[in-house]
Amino acid sequence: LVLAANALVLRPELQPLFALIKGFRNGLVYGSKVRFTNAVVMTILYGSGSLQTKLKKIVLVSRDHGLLLGKFVVLFKGVLLLLDRTKGTRESTHTFLAGLVSG
Repeated sequence: LVLAANALVLRPELQPLFALIKGFRNGLVYGSKVRFTNAVVMTILYGSGSLQTKLKKIVLVSRDHGLLLGKFVVLFKGVLLLLDRTKGTRESTHTFLAGLVSG
């Protein structure tokens, strides 16, 4: 099973798919981490309500921010890969266009 998984991961034609998956995961983790610390501070300073309500809000906004950043990364990398494949190589305008479409 491990050998089959390694063989699958090493296939060059699947690298773009794995880049999208890894980008989504990294966006989800990073977005959640960044938003969590911000949400904790903002809730302590300006939040009202019970402790349970505050904790729910912190978790919800952290999750939502992570998902949003993960979706952005998938869209950005997807457009970038599409542009790279149509031209055969990466040009300087590709990152700008991918950011314009996804952002």
